Amino acid sequence: MDDAPGGASLVTLRRRLSGGPESPGAGIDAGLIAINSSGQAPWFDLKPGQALVGDVPVLRVPAIVHMVHSFSAWSPTERSTIAGAFLERGAYAYLGSCHEPLLRGFVPTPLVMRRLLQGLPWSAAVRFDDAPPWKIAVFGDPLLTLGPRGPRIAGDLGLPGRPPRTLTDELTSHLKARELADALRTLALLGRDADAARLILATAKDQPAALTPEFGLAGIESAFATGDRAALLTCAEALRPVMYDAQRLKTDGALVIKDMIWQALGAAILDDTLTEREARILPHFLRLETLDRDRAEALRACEAALGKDAEAIVGEAAARVRAGK
Repeated sequence: MDDAPGGASLVTLRRRLSGGPESPGAGIDAGLIAINSSGQAPWFDLKPGQALVGDVPVLRVPAIVHMVHSFSAWSPTERSTIAGAFLERGAYAYLGSCHEPLLRGFVPTPLVMRRLLQGLPWSAAVRFDDAPPWKIAVFGDPLLTLGPRGPRIAGDLGLPGRPPRTLTDELTSHLKARELADALRTLALLGRDADAARLILATAKDQPAALTPEFGLAGIESAFATGDRAALLTCAEALRPVMYDAQRLKTDGALVIKDMIWQALGAAILDDTLTEREARILPHFLRLETLDRDRAEALRACEAALGKDAEAIVGEAAARVRAGK
């Protein structure tokens, strides 16, 4: 928690999203996120620094998000807004404003937290008592409450016919058939991200021809979640051919992958300590919505690793992003 007169800076946020000893995986693994900020739908101010939509944390677990900030939910179906980015990343409950309610439109964040910890339902905890709605949008189950995990009851479902196949059965089948992308997806569903990262590295060593864009798409979230940089870069290299295909990025839901790369490499970008391999990968993940900042940061960081070749590599990548091909 950053709760001080100075608040948290953009640099602080970006370093935290890169992972580290306390949180080996990149992104955020918090189940409850509360932010007080100011700005507009596509950006929010930190102290100092202005965070863009691409800086919205990629979530490693589903989360409840409480955002004291004007316009964040102005168009929540669009990933170009803060609410849209959080919902895309896996927020299952969100509080934000759809216009300018001013600060008095929000229940103070400490009071919201106390209400939630006392068992009030989500919809009641985030609104003033006996007050009309005031440009505040509440997403998610209105009766959601915080509390101890419910008991898990195992038993036979008693379904007629053949016994149901488990995910473990599916995994065994995919591995025997060398359906590696399907195997990676199944490992992710099983919560076995570390095993997925090991499979990625083993495939790169023993079967490099299998490193297709589909393989990269299936494995990159597990690599990101575990903080396995080598596995992440392997998937990123496999995905390079489709990173300029705007239509495919949208239909595959893969735009967030670009944010993953920037968040995972964030500390190295800020410190100009990219390896040569990272510097050759990063330009292929420039983001259209933050292109000016991405290009400037990539050029500076890549120059430290690649020297005079960086300008041509980053410039070509930026031109392809603008052209969408």
